[in-house]
Amino acid sequence: MLVTRAVMDITRFGSAEAEYRMWEAHHCGRSLVVVTHLERAELFVEQFALRGLPASIEPA
Repeated sequence: MLVTRAVMDITRFGSAEAEYRMWEAHHCGRSLVVVTHLERAELFVEQFALRGLPASIEPA
């Protein structure tokens, strides 16, 4: 639930979408959370890191 809560807080997704992303990452090892511009992506990576969750930016 830590991951679900982090996704909800950082991205403003609803609980169902955040839980889907959490399970996708759990089963597949990764999950595409959002496609956005570079500055916002960097902010998301920083916010996930503050919660102890790894995140990365990949070109679209």
